[in-house]
Amino acid sequence: MDVIALKQLETGGAFAEVEGYLAGEALRRRDAAAFKYASAYYIRRGKPAKSLECYSHYLAFADNAEPDGEAIALAIDCARRLEKHALVREYLFSLAPKEREKLPSATLMSAAHSLIHLGQLEEAEKILGFIRHRSGVPQLLTFDALIEQKFGNLANARAFIARGSKETADPVQNVQQALSIALAYMADRNYKAAEKVLTNCKASVAA
Repeated sequence: MDVIALKQLETGGAFAEVEGYLAGEALRRRDAAAFKYASAYYIRRGKPAKSLECYSHYLAFADNAEPDGEAIALAIDCARRLEKHALVREYLFSLAPKEREKLPSATLMSAAHSLIHLGQLEEAEKILGFIRHRSGVPQLLTFDALIEQKFGNLANARAFIARGSKETADPVQNVQQALSIALAYMADRNYKAAEKVLTNCKASVAA
């Protein structure tokens, strides 16, 4: 069954027939084109895990195929939704730098989020800097420059954490304090503590 036929079945709501072909004959035939289509089909069906599975089949069945930018964008979106951050990184770096630059900004933002989660701040900053450059937005301080501006050095950031902060009834001041403490934790590469500070602040402000 070719992709045009699969699309017609999907348009007609014959999802069981589409998925039956993918689970049976398409696997037996190692139908790379069908599984490339399926990686997008399962996104539309709200099944990101199945989309990732189909994209893996596509890569396995397409002889000597170069990673496809459109399919990679879908795979990154799926992996991000499933919080498989290492997989997001693998998909991103399967593309050559010039191909990465063609990815949609939303896809690059997802990739940057996963890189931050993995502690790869420098790589995340490169991606965010590229997005800002492409959109014409003025460049922001790098994370290291922000830490240097805020604390001077890592020792000062650790001292700031040790001193703690006094509670205040002013919610704006609470947010400012939370950001400062979270930045200090991030400077010390303690991302879980930083996330906890910001989460607690969000709950306090929303209360």
